[in-house]
Amino acid sequence: MGLSEEELKEYTEEFLAEHDAWIASLPDPLLPPWEQFPDIPAGSMGWKMGRGEDYVMHFMRWFVGLPQEEQAAYTKAKPAPERWNWIYERAHLVKRD
Repeated sequence: MGLSEEELKEYTEEFLAEHDAWIASLPDPLLPPWEQFPDIPAGSMGWKMGRGEDYVMHFMRWFVGLPQEEQAAYTKAKPAPERWNWIYERAHLVKRD
């Protein structure tokens, strides 16, 4: 037996509230993913689902929203490790909210 429409609505609202609270708790400026979650190996499933995936998507949207001068300064200050060298180049492929 599944959730009732009311239970599903309540669950969804709680989930979105928790997610919004998590996003609001992140540092500003954001840390690159490999610094935010150093325990998740590059290329692992941890980046393809759950918090890792959420963070990467949020990071890419945030990065693309920076003015180009700030993007350049950020990439200079936080160069991507070899296994992450794609992230700054592909950030523009993520839809902004």
